[in-house]
Amino acid sequence: MKHEHTARRALTLALVLTTPVIALARPPRARSQQSAQTRPQQQPRSDAGAPRSDAGAPRADASAPRTDAAVATVPVPAGSATPNRALTAAQIVAGVQAFYNRTTDFEADFRQFNTTAVSNTTTNSAGHVQFRRPGRMRWEYSNPVGNLVVSDGTTLWTYEPANHQAFMANLANSQLPSALSFLMGTGNLSVDFEARLRTTTAAGYGNFYMVELTPRTPNPSFARLVLFVEPQNFQVAEAAVVDAQNNRNRFQFVGGTVRVNTNPPQSRFQFTPPPRTNVIRP
Repeated sequence: MKHEHTARRALTLALVLTTPVIALARPPRARSQQSAQTRPQQQPRSDAGAPRSDAGAPRADASAPRTDAAVATVPVPAGSATPNRALTAAQIVAGVQAFYNRTTDFEADFRQFNTTAVSNTTTNSAGHVQFRRPGRMRWEYSNPVGNLVVSDGTTLWTYEPANHQAFMANLANSQLPSALSFLMGTGNLSVDFEARLRTTTAAGYGNFYMVELTPRTPNPSFARLVLFVEPQNFQVAEAAVVDAQNNRNRFQFVGGTVRVNTNPPQSRFQFTPPPRTNVIRP
């Protein structure tokens, strides 16, 4: 039970990677052992299969502040351009997808803010991330120091040096959610999500497009994904993963640190546990 609890905590990553990616890193059988009280519940939408006649048009309530997704309690991402408000949610999503389709890899420093809705408390993390298509990623944490999440496209590792333990999972069986698949070259935002425009009154966020994405297929790990998109190039500056209980896992790519198409070596996405590391396999 102690290992199961620790694995569940570590495999939720400290990120959005976090909630969506790592929480689903374990095979379905291991996840099914969680109690009904601790497993997030998502009620299916009654209109989930109905076509949306206004799928590409701004919602009438698009100007309503969404303080649950963008609260001015974290540093504002860098951005100064004026968005073209004539664009629809569908056009913005297509621009985001096109940007990441043009990249074979990218890297940036990141900041992460994980907020628990019940207590309204936030924990902060930071580090450096690299992605390389398809399915490769490396999250190096400077806070907590030394924590590491690595995928070589086949195997997913989560390493906690302070606890001398590493968690190993088969990426093919991880049910990697669509929340991050567009970053890893395995998904399509327009296909995977229903998009709507949003705005917020939080200072500084008016320099970005704000798009709320709801999975077309209900996902037990998260209820919606909110993207803050740079209007110059449709790059994602910040993302918030929100679950059914309104817990929010947000991360920012730090302005000025983003680099694309640098062709990092394959060795960056490989991991060998150090000696005397306790390897836990789900």
